[in-house]
Amino acid sequence: HSLALFLQALVHSSKCEDPGCKEAPCKKMKDLLKHRMQCSVRVRGGCEICRRVLCLVQMHARTCRTAKCKVPHCEDLKSHIQHQLQEQRMAQAQRGRLRQGRAG
Repeated sequence: HSLALFLQALVHSSKCEDPGCKEAPCKKMKDLLKHRMQCSVRVRGGCEICRRVLCLVQMHARTCRTAKCKVPHCEDLKSHIQHQLQEQRMAQAQRGRLRQGRAG
């Protein structure tokens, strides 16, 4: 349940332009997204905040169907996920052809 609230806050805060927004999680999520954009340590350097924000954005991107989504990096992640799925399908098809060749 709390994960769904975090995902809702992510989407809301990515679109919200009201600096005085009354939604409680909005400012917190905006602060987390701002941290992610400005952090010099990043995920690869071991920043736990960046890792958590990235995980949340990745979860969002897996199910997002919004064209030109405002969530930072959502569009990049959606295309990356689609590319990975295509590669997996091609590898499965090739394995299937190899199995058929051995069986025949």
